[in-house]
Amino acid sequence: KNKMTLGYAIPSCKSYLNYTYRVLEQIDNSTIVPDEVVVSISDTEIDVPLREDFNFPIKWIRNPNSEEGCTNRNIAAENLTTDIITFMDCDDLVHPQRNEFILKAFNQGAETLVHSYVLGDRELQSDLKKNKRFLDNKHKECVILREYLTSFGAPIGPQNDIDKNVHYHNAHVSVTKDIFSTLKYEVHPFCDSYYTRKLVENGHKIWYIPNELSYYILVK
Repeated sequence: KNKMTLGYAIPSCKSYLNYTYRVLEQIDNSTIVPDEVVVSISDTEIDVPLREDFNFPIKWIRNPNSEEGCTNRNIAAENLTTDIITFMDCDDLVHPQRNEFILKAFNQGAETLVHSYVLGDRELQSDLKKNKRFLDNKHKECVILREYLTSFGAPIGPQNDIDKNVHYHNAHVSVTKDIFSTLKYEVHPFCDSYYTRKLVENGHKIWYIPNELSYYILVK
């Protein structure tokens, strides 16, 4: 039985609504579904009901303004009630074991967590074999490395040996709700990597899972 509860904070907008439904369907097909999902969507023109036909509670936050991604991440996370907040871009892909492995790490003591991911192409039609391999690949075990800083998917050194010039991990951070309450996203062109950097600079020890648990869509 999982001791902690897990919630997803997802930013979105009208032009990405179909992508958002795709990622929600993948979350729904996970080995463990989350306890809650909140999508903060920049809603200036959407005039149709938003889907709620999933096996987890979902809340849509419609923002009257065209907010950018960092602000929508904060709005979604602030409306979660779960112990763990995991951030996911609305246009990326979620591995079926992602929630299971995140919960395993946090139940072992993690407070902040990043994991490895596959770099994909914006045009999924040109990358379907890679996409299918990612979703169909069943990880035999969950590998958890404690107190590591990561650079685009690879651990580069212990937490107390940080090179301030490295690139910080650029996708899909998970934190406890308590940590998020003290450190929120700032508007930045590379908001995920900048948020990871701020976590490190504020003394938080990041855990790392080298299993590929998301498929990061590159914007062309």
